Amino acid sequence: MKDSTKHLIAKEIAYIVPLFLLGFAILSVICITAGENPFEVLFSEEWYAPLFLSCIPLFIGYSIRLYKWVVKWK
Repeated sequence: MKDSTKHLIAKEIAYIVPLFLLGFAILSVICITAGENPFEVLFSEEWYAPLFLSCIPLFIGYSIRLYKWVVKWK
């Protein structure tokens, strides 16, 4: 694997992780205000809904990134 490829992968991971952690923090606050344990909610049988909720900042971040790329490309 080339160094440029490793740099791109590291750059994407550095972009994804804070957004996912932000989403998990938002999900945790919502769960705590509802009186639930966020880890029980995330690791329950219906894990897909909380996981998608915690990925919303990730989707928004990539949408903004794609929009900026398209505008720059024009």
